[in-house]
Amino acid sequence: MTENDIVGLARKACSHLEARYQDGQAGITPPRPLDYHPLIDMFAEDGVFKVPCPPGTPVFGGEFRGKDAIKKLFLEDDPDLIEGLVVEKPLEYFCNGDRVVVLTSYAYTIKKTGAIAKGKDIALVLDFADGRISVATEIQDLSEWADAYSQND
Repeated sequence: MTENDIVGLARKACSHLEARYQDGQAGITPPRPLDYHPLIDMFAEDGVFKVPCPPGTPVFGGEFRGKDAIKKLFLEDDPDLIEGLVVEKPLEYFCNGDRVVVLTSYAYTIKKTGAIAKGKDIALVLDFADGRISVATEIQDLSEWADAYSQND
């Protein structure tokens, strides 16, 4: 596969973020629901999704192994954790071999506490093998998560 092919796969995997950015630019409120299926479908069966975060950050932080765990995260857990996801910047794609780094910025509300996370620059590192995502690593400042989930209930 060429780097253009790999970037095309990354664009397909990130179509939910592209759509959310476009909705924001068009002033569509509320935005269309996030469709995580293209991203999930791009993962290999033994794919890994990682979110490095402060130690002890429950729920979203850590490592999710296998397509079923990734599917559960995005389709069952994630909708209960945040609301109002806004993609603040257009997605940028940088490719080197079978790795694509996607850069953008988010804003969202953490449902548990109502904390608003704005201007969250993120890097999504996608490693591909045989046309599938083998490892995806989302890098962002998750201090709001650590604060929200370290509070006593």
